[in-house]
Amino acid sequence: PFGGEALGSCVERFRKRMGDRRTDQLLEQLAQGELRPVCEEALRNYDEAYGYHLHKGRDPDRILTVPIDSLDVAAAADALKAAAAPLELQVSVAPARPPEACAPQADEGNAGHCEGTVGQGLPETGLHCHEASCHCGSIVVRTRGPPISVSVCHCSVCRRLSGAPCVTSALFEPGCVEIAGSDADEAQLLETRTSPAVSRQRCATCYTPVIGTLGSRYVAVPLSLFKWDAGSLPLEWRPQ
Repeated sequence: PFGGEALGSCVERFRKRMGDRRTDQLLEQLAQGELRPVCEEALRNYDEAYGYHLHKGRDPDRILTVPIDSLDVAAAADALKAAAAPLELQVSVAPARPPEACAPQADEGNAGHCEGTVGQGLPETGLHCHEASCHCGSIVVRTRGPPISVSVCHCSVCRRLSGAPCVTSALFEPGCVEIAGSDADEAQLLETRTSPAVSRQRCATCYTPVIGTLGSRYVAVPLSLFKWDAGSLPLEWRPQ
């Protein structure tokens, strides 16, 4: 759920941290329609909680801090890119498969599940295939079937890496995603690990975020990479 009720639930989660007086004050501001102080306090608490878990058990020398003193999204992205470039690894993925290899195939026995890992050819199932690409078109992402879920994340890491207030991503099983280069070239990607289990990859040419690997269970693909006609986004592709 979204709206005032969801925001109130966020505030309630930090009652123990903030205390009854501050929590009740924020809930009263929310009831009066004063959203800004409530949102700021909620985001501040989320950032503090994330910062605690980010530093817990990790070498502080391996955590990069990028100071941002501008509200200019392009300037923030340039600063982040410059700071992250020395830490990123360039990796190669198998060449793109021809478009016909992604055509839906009738296979009732495997119509609801994808086996395999990111980078392999997609399984021949009866699930519909969708194709997305980065800004310059060098990277092609193909997905099979509807996403498991579509999430809107506003954690500090997603906000800093994107320069946006939130990031909307479609989550898939690893075997339902194929990433490759266009024109049968190898996909050139830059990889950044933001935690031991989370790896984020960008196009090495235009730096567009293309996938995020969340452990071994999920792969996140930015929803903005897919092209949909106005008003045609299927219900299962919408954040719930």
